[in-house]
Amino acid sequence: MNTITKFVSKTQSSRILKSNAFCSNKFFSTSSVKSQEASGKEYFVKIKDFTDPECLSRRLAIREKHLEANKQMIRDSKIKFATALLDENERMVGSVMVFGGLSEEEIRKILNEDWYTKSKVWDLSTLEISLAKILRV
Repeated sequence: MNTITKFVSKTQSSRILKSNAFCSNKFFSTSSVKSQEASGKEYFVKIKDFTDPECLSRRLAIREKHLEANKQMIRDSKIKFATALLDENERMVGSVMVFGGLSEEEIRKILNEDWYTKSKVWDLSTLEISLAKILRV
C-alpha cells in the first residue's frame, strides 16, 4: 500500500488545539480576518520528511526546539495552522502549514532556518508552496 498522508486524528487534533502548539487562536477569531486582510497573502506549505529509517528519531529528538522556535510566529498569527502528516501507521512523515502576512521568500527563509531543516528532518526538495485563501465563515 502506498504511504497515505493524513491529518492528525480527532483525538490528537483536540490535544494540539488545546496546547496552542500548532495553531494560532487568532486563526479562529473574527479579529484575524481584519489583520489578515491588512497583512497580505496566505500560503499553503507542504514538506515531506526524509525517508531514511532514522528520520523519525531525529524529528522527535528536535521537536521541542522546533515548536519553541515557532511559538512567536503562532502568537503573531504568521503561522495560521500547522500539523504533521502521518502515514498509514500514524508515524509523522511530513508537515503542512498555512502562513499569513509573509512573502514566499520570507517563508523559504524561515523554513531554511528551522530546526527540522537543520536537523535533516524536512526534505526541502519536496517543498510545495501554494498561494491560498483561508475560508472564513
